[in-house]
Amino acid sequence: MQGRRDLEAVAALIMSELTPVVSAQHGAFFLAQPGTRPPDLVPDEEDDGDLILRLIGSYGYQRRAMPTTFRPGESLIGQAAVEKRPILLKSAPPGYLKIASGLGEAAPVNVIVMPVLFEGRLLGIIELASFNAFTKVSLDFLDQIAEMIGVTVNTISVNTKTEGLLLESQRLTAELSMRSAELEARQEELQRSNAELEEKAELLATQNRDIEIKNSEIEEARQVLEERAEQLALSSRYKSEFLANMSHELRTPLNSLLILAKLLSDNAEGNLSPKQVEFSETIHGAGSDLLQLINDILDLSKVEAGKMDVRPSRIALVQLVDYVQATFRPLTADKGLDFEVRVSPDLPATLHTDEQRLQQVLRNLLSNAVKFTDSGSVELLIQPAVGGSAEYPVPQHIREQLLETGAISDPDEPLIAFSVTDTGIGIPHNKLTEIFEAFKQADGTTSRKYAGTGLGLSISREIARLLGGEIDSESELERGSTFTLYLPLAAGPEAALPATTNPAQVWADEVREAAQERRREAAVLAALPRPSAERPGVATASANGMPTRPAQPPEPLADVPFGGHFEGQKVLIVDDDIRNVFALTSVLEQYGLTVLYAENGREGIEVLEQHEDVSLVLMDIMMPEMDGYATTEAIRRMPQFAGLPIIALTAKAMKGDKEKSIAAGASDHVTKPVDTDHLLGVMDHWLQARER
Repeated sequence: MQGRRDLEAVAALIMSELTPVVSAQHGAFFLAQPGTRPPDLVPDEEDDGDLILRLIGSYGYQRRAMPTTFRPGESLIGQAAVEKRPILLKSAPPGYLKIASGLGEAAPVNVIVMPVLFEGRLLGIIELASFNAFTKVSLDFLDQIAEMIGVTVNTISVNTKTEGLLLESQRLTAELSMRSAELEARQEELQRSNAELEEKAELLATQNRDIEIKNSEIEEARQVLEERAEQLALSSRYKSEFLANMSHELRTPLNSLLILAKLLSDNAEGNLSPKQVEFSETIHGAGSDLLQLINDILDLSKVEAGKMDVRPSRIALVQLVDYVQATFRPLTADKGLDFEVRVSPDLPATLHTDEQRLQQVLRNLLSNAVKFTDSGSVELLIQPAVGGSAEYPVPQHIREQLLETGAISDPDEPLIAFSVTDTGIGIPHNKLTEIFEAFKQADGTTSRKYAGTGLGLSISREIARLLGGEIDSESELERGSTFTLYLPLAAGPEAALPATTNPAQVWADEVREAAQERRREAAVLAALPRPSAERPGVATASANGMPTRPAQPPEPLADVPFGGHFEGQKVLIVDDDIRNVFALTSVLEQYGLTVLYAENGREGIEVLEQHEDVSLVLMDIMMPEMDGYATTEAIRRMPQFAGLPIIALTAKAMKGDKEKSIAAGASDHVTKPVDTDHLLGVMDHWLQARER
């Protein structure tokens, strides 16, 4: 833009260069001009309210019935001129604007109206529209480039005025030459005029130097921002890697601790005293609490890194209510609290959301309610919330947040509210915002009465936002609290209930039908032969001896406690941590299994070659020299082990770990710390499948 002298040419240049840089497809440049005299492409320096914003440059612009000039306050162009700050439309409504080419046209997703300022004075307005959402980098770039554009427009305006003054001076000089005799008396006045011109020229030179300095500062700031963005991305990657590695390092010793503590607390040989059994149960409980803390930290890191999966499906509300009742009625009964779950009859029978994540949020809210309530009651109320005139109105700030994030597009869009109310200790008003921050609690002192890390509400809020909702809180000290989860409630024929239908009966019928369908599926699966070489997740040998991969991973197995016994079958454990080997061997030998052991992948392959009668392999993933992925792939390339069940036992619990294990050829994936009943059930499933 430097060296340009014509504002219309500069506007055209800005539109043609800036619009594609921020991935926009439509743009317009409106110049601020005086409203009381003919336009001369020079903004007024005195009164912003007496301006006219005139279109002088565009990108992909269509001639429509829309005006090309605006006054301050007219449309978003005029509003941005009044407020002197950008206006961003994140979800443009249908028909708002059309971006067209020779082949078609469509509405944009994001529109930004950005004022061009110089030292607080309005010089113009830039409007950009894009099919895609503007990224944070693009918005930051637009914020910085607006200052540079303002400087350039102001420079051209000042130069234009200066040129006008110089032309006027030349004209006067010519007249003075012709009328020198007549104008001798005005010689002193002319000298003063020349002095003023010199001062203005000096001022212009100073402004040019200031512009150069400003441009240099902007460039330095841009470079600093780029470096910081790179550092932030690197820091985020290091953080995720650190948490994944730390999870593995914590889960590995925790695995053996939980398994051995469970063995001791079971006291199968009856040689421990009741006190020793109690100690073992305490150790197991403490280890379980530590595991929950690790899971919470990983959940938080997954949300921050954008790696938490949300898998919505159609769920029956009656099943959700049954889950809440079964989980929390024993806890409230143990503390002597009244517990009630109430569901509005106006709700549809089903809800479209991620059942696991919804259960996790409700579990956190109800756990807190039970934890901080010593007497009285805990209640979960599920009901619709529609608009400000609803029986249960939605707070204005919640609806504004949902509109801003795009979770809802209409202020009157129906929502469903899950309200957890207790009569507990309550929360001071000045702490209601702080408790949603990670590791923050209402009572954060070392002498606090209630333990905990303060992660539950932070994770719940982030999960609620992933589900397209928000959490609101109300509380009064010593009187109790209410935490409400708001989620969008999809309306339509499939969600609505007939006016004459009993909702409770509909829910019961749906649950009954779902249970019958599961029984039919189980009967079909039980009647089908399942050769080990064709089991999902197990590689099969092709005609040339090379393994082929199944197209789909195995379905997850139900967590049914194992109650059987293995008859002398051999199991190979490949793990570099002797503590885990010792703990697993102690459990497996109790069920009649013969356990072989290898410290790494290469040794595991050697043991398999020496003992081809091994029935199943428990494979650790993170090992030195040759990790579990490489070892599994090597075993699958050996035709004699094409149908050998390989269960990945790993402390890695990040997104994609299970899929990576299955892709390497594992039959199944079990995370550490291992639930021994679950592991035994998985082993029994694959051993039986191999026998068939």
